[in-house]
Amino acid sequence: MKGTVRQKKITLMASLLLSSAAFQIENAFAAPILDQSFDASGGGFSQAVYSGQSLAQTFTVGIDGYLDTVGLMLNRQSGTTSGDFTLNVFSTTAGAPDESGTLFFSQTYSVFDLPGTGPFLHSFTDFDTSSANIAVSAGDILAISVTHQGGNDNWLTWDAGSGGYSEGAGFNRNGLTNNLWASDIQNEVDRGFRTFVDTTRVVAVSEVPEPNALSLFGLSLVGLYCYRRRNRSTVKG
Repeated sequence: MKGTVRQKKITLMASLLLSSAAFQIENAFAAPILDQSFDASGGGFSQAVYSGQSLAQTFTVGIDGYLDTVGLMLNRQSGTTSGDFTLNVFSTTAGAPDESGTLFFSQTYSVFDLPGTGPFLHSFTDFDTSSANIAVSAGDILAISVTHQGGNDNWLTWDAGSGGYSEGAGFNRNGLTNNLWASDIQNEVDRGFRTFVDTTRVVAVSEVPEPNALSLFGLSLVGLYCYRRRNRSTVKG
């Protein structure tokens, strides 16, 4: 009788471990969810990003999770032969970009990371922001900005449209830094963008250590193996 109870406990433990491992493996490969987006394909115009002008777009987060990817409708212009551009994600104040607040993500890329030559290519280039561990909640208002370190002859564009996104707005600024962002709300200008949120990673790894899914899976197999050996021994005896 005791052996039967022990075997049931081992079976239950193995089943729980297998279920936990399967859940974690499934979540590990779950695709991030498209949260906010504005497709500027029908907008018909683009705005230049160069040493004399930077552009930004604000957006309102729709779901809780971690900001995984930011996609922008950026194009490299004909004749642009050099220069890097910087993508920033940062906080807002009263709905406007505020770089004196929190800078969540900043990365510099080559203009040759962008597709072809435009404008009006109407294609998204996605940028991975997952390494920054940006925890977001529904209702948060964040800003995305693009600055270009090239000269006036080396520039890129950001496709835009009018009145297509109600949860944020386009902004522009003269120069790279220090000057205030001016709103394009009066012209109802929004820039082509999209954001993806990872909703499965609800707790940062640095805060709570998460059991390794493969270790759990292996432990489950060991438990089942021990149970089967013990069961065979009982039958033979």
